[in-house]
Amino acid sequence: MIVYTDGRPTKVAFRVEILSGQVVANETVAIPFSTNFEAEYRSIIEALKFLVKHKEQFSEPVILYNDNATVISQFLGKARILEPRLKVLFNEAVTYIASFPHHIQFDWIERENNKAHELFKR
Repeated sequence: MIVYTDGRPTKVAFRVEILSGQVVANETVAIPFSTNFEAEYRSIIEALKFLVKHKEQFSEPVILYNDNATVISQFLGKARILEPRLKVLFNEAVTYIASFPHHIQFDWIERENNKAHELFKR
């Protein structure tokens, strides 16, 4: 399964596709005004909430893409999280990851290839 995530200061988006290419979700969610980094984290959290809520329907490992290289590096443990607010959001995401029965791989994607970014154009 492939998950694309993207965040803006007042809205986040995610797209979920199964490996056959079928789109399972195209969602945008309004959020309180946030920094860009907070918005990226919130986009990942919203996607993870969706996966956990529907986990009985999914039997595939997940590749989760985001176009913020720093955020992805933080999820991979390659970069430290210094901002306390981001640590709180990271811990929230980890809670959802632990609740999902399949492996979730985090990876960076160029913005022009991020299908969640396209959802802001609707």
